[in-house]
Amino acid sequence: MAQKSRFKETLPMGKRTSPGPQAEDMAAPPAETVSLESATPPRTVSGRDRYREIAFFLPYARGVKGLITGTLICAFLVHVFRMPIMYIPTVLATAMEGTPDKEPIYRFLKWVMASVACMAIFTLARNYFSILFGESVLWSIRKDLYNRLERLSMISVLNRGAGEFVQRLTRDVHRIRDLFSETFVQIFDESSRGLLCAAACFYLEPVLTAIILMLFLVIWPIMKWINNRVERNSKELLTLSEKIIGRMVESISGFREIIASGKFEHFASRFGVLLTESKKFGVRTSMWGQFGNLIPQTVITYLILTVYWFGAGKLESGRDVGLLITYMMYLQQVLPVLGITAMATSEIAMATPSMREVRILLEKDTAPKTTPDHEMTTRVVKEEIESIRFENVSLKLSGRTIVKDLTFEIPGGKMTAIIGQSGAGKTTIFNLLLRLISPTSGTIWINDTPLEKIDNNQLRRLLGVIPQDPFIFDQSLRENLLVADFNPTADGQLNRVIQMAQLSGIIESRDGGLDASVGYMGSRLSGGERQRIALGRLFLQNPRVIICDEYTANIDVKTARLIQETMRTEFADRTRIVITHELYTIKGADHIIVLDRGRVESVGVHETLIGKPGLYRDLWEVQQLEESRVNGHG
Repeated sequence: MAQKSRFKETLPMGKRTSPGPQAEDMAAPPAETVSLESATPPRTVSGRDRYREIAFFLPYARGVKGLITGTLICAFLVHVFRMPIMYIPTVLATAMEGTPDKEPIYRFLKWVMASVACMAIFTLARNYFSILFGESVLWSIRKDLYNRLERLSMISVLNRGAGEFVQRLTRDVHRIRDLFSETFVQIFDESSRGLLCAAACFYLEPVLTAIILMLFLVIWPIMKWINNRVERNSKELLTLSEKIIGRMVESISGFREIIASGKFEHFASRFGVLLTESKKFGVRTSMWGQFGNLIPQTVITYLILTVYWFGAGKLESGRDVGLLITYMMYLQQVLPVLGITAMATSEIAMATPSMREVRILLEKDTAPKTTPDHEMTTRVVKEEIESIRFENVSLKLSGRTIVKDLTFEIPGGKMTAIIGQSGAGKTTIFNLLLRLISPTSGTIWINDTPLEKIDNNQLRRLLGVIPQDPFIFDQSLRENLLVADFNPTADGQLNRVIQMAQLSGIIESRDGGLDASVGYMGSRLSGGERQRIALGRLFLQNPRVIICDEYTANIDVKTARLIQETMRTEFADRTRIVITHELYTIKGADHIIVLDRGRVESVGVHETLIGKPGLYRDLWEVQQLEESRVNGHG
């Protein structure tokens, strides 16, 4: 399996998949360049680009209009009830001149106390609606992202790797949630306060207020430039974060191989390079963001001092002092709005790369669109499988031809073997039959129905699989078996499957029996035990077409014989496709297709193929020599 190992070595760190049949015949993406210094910087993003990203996610907000309305109403009412509080200095200063009349003061203070109580109530309501709004958006996006996995092209999955998907489902969607439920709500919240207080400022000092607001607008171009810097560094940080997550997932999955290789320090060193780069861009992103926040704060401070400077000369009475203090309190509520708007712009800039990546995942990289035909699907489901045909099927990936003009027929109700050396295209046929990838050209037929016209769910029920390395979930034995049960079965049916797949020994040896955990990726199971679970899944699914892809590669002889005997007896009337390079497993095949470098080299039965020169006879003779050598040493 030399080609498979080469594929795994050239996959980018952080974007490898677990060893399996999917990788064998795929073109490897370019190797990763760890240093980012020479990378082409992302282009400057305009306000229109940011708006486009935000607009894409607006439908998620429209789904919870009631929560948004409640949040905004409560936010506005909080500031309506805040207004009387800031008028306290004027009331007190006016009332204390001459002979104080305490009764109006007490009435005003009671009004203020009522306003404070209302503020507290509406603040709690605003926060509740805002949190519920944010979590609803998070739930909707995550749900769509997860459902999106079914529609992804397998090539996209292999090229992206686990790190990128984890990043989309965690940090990126959290940023989008915070943008909608915190940043945008805060903008409205502060804008409401600013407008109310600005109206009060214009009422008290119209000219001075207009001058202050115009002066503040001078710093806006500077803020725009800073925000572009924030976004550029945020994009680099996002890319590095994906690689770090991917590297961690890879290291956990390949823990045994890393430790056994004695090169842990090598892997740790490469991981350290990513961490160093991430630290650098993390500091840059944060510092540009802090710089952007510091400028409006500094300007606000100078503006407030200016107001004090010019206002001090107008103080002629206690009422003037009270009005100046009230004006300053209102102004302090207006000016931070401009600073918060600048800060919110920075938050949008930092969230834009996350929004863009999530949008791309939701919009693009789909498997080629197909239009299932209900009538054709129903016909295929009801009728017997007479044949599966490949007609001029070709597949190109990244400019490389994987298979070309494949034309052959798999007879229904019989066992067909597809054999060839590594890289011949065997696993590609596996992926094409399951419609994990679609051919560049040509058609695959089941009876007289094109494969792309069959509904996905019905196709998955029609085809059963025993892969080279069955995926085992970190759940119980029972749950791992029931993954393949399209119609929930009673324990009686499950018990029969356990006996047929010879799983009793696994269950009896574990505390908890069927409900015992099998560990992360089935770490508590042997290769043979995993294949017996895959066989149990096959019994539960009861498919009409069975595809075995190199199922003997990682198992003991006893389990291999169990599967072979099961294929010969329990599934004798099914269409069986065995993809392998070990010829001893397919001697009794009704039909053998020999592949060589993506093409059909020959077709026949065992006796016919070994009787004439060709790849099959060469492979047979080599394996016979190997077997003789092993037996001789024995």
